[in-house]
Amino acid sequence: MGRLISLAELATRTGTCESFWRKKISRGEVPVIRIGRAIRVDEEVVKLIVACGVQSRSNNRSPADQGRVTTIT
Repeated sequence: MGRLISLAELATRTGTCESFWRKKISRGEVPVIRIGRAIRVDEEVVKLIVACGVQSRSNNRSPADQGRVTTIT
């Protein structure tokens, strides 16, 4: 696991807004790490998102392809 990125930084890097990413996370499209109430994304995932471009939701994905959530309390 690399450095953890906040949603604000993810939004800045991708030229989108935080609410866009919150929706993708709630649908399970982006794997996140929750530390208490804070939501962070692994920098490696951010690099993949930036390299592949931001894409809208696709209904062709299987549940195995959807992001995973890790909670740290």
